[in-house]
Amino acid sequence: MGTREIAWQILASNEHFGLVDPSLIGDAEKELGCVFPKEYRAFLERFGAAWLPGIEISGVTPDDGRDGPPVWDSVVRHARQMQQVNKSRISEEMIPIASDGMGVTFYLSTKGENCGAVQALGPGVNEWYASFYEFVSNAYRYQ
Repeated sequence: MGTREIAWQILASNEHFGLVDPSLIGDAEKELGCVFPKEYRAFLERFGAAWLPGIEISGVTPDDGRDGPPVWDSVVRHARQMQQVNKSRISEEMIPIASDGMGVTFYLSTKGENCGAVQALGPGVNEWYASFYEFVSNAYRYQ
């Protein structure tokens, strides 16, 4: 079984939002001024956003119109929050897409030679995954 199949099996067997209208994904890209790499875009279309054990993967979901905090983390909201916290320490081409709640944030590269790769940054952690699917396939080690 390949990395894509392993990642999709992990995502499908855990909590996720579900199918998302591609226009919502385009709106998020416009808001962030980027184009999501192919693998992350496929995740957004099929799963929207997800919770894995110990990892919340930000995504794109329609506003459910209910009172209180959102159920799913928005990649746009997550990126805006991290930009305020990190100011210029993180390149604008790096979009935060997940966190483990213990200080490790996972950033998706949206441009350049590392486009599509995911970098894990946090206390004592600075690791790269070659792709979004590789990141998901290894996500359980951050529980």
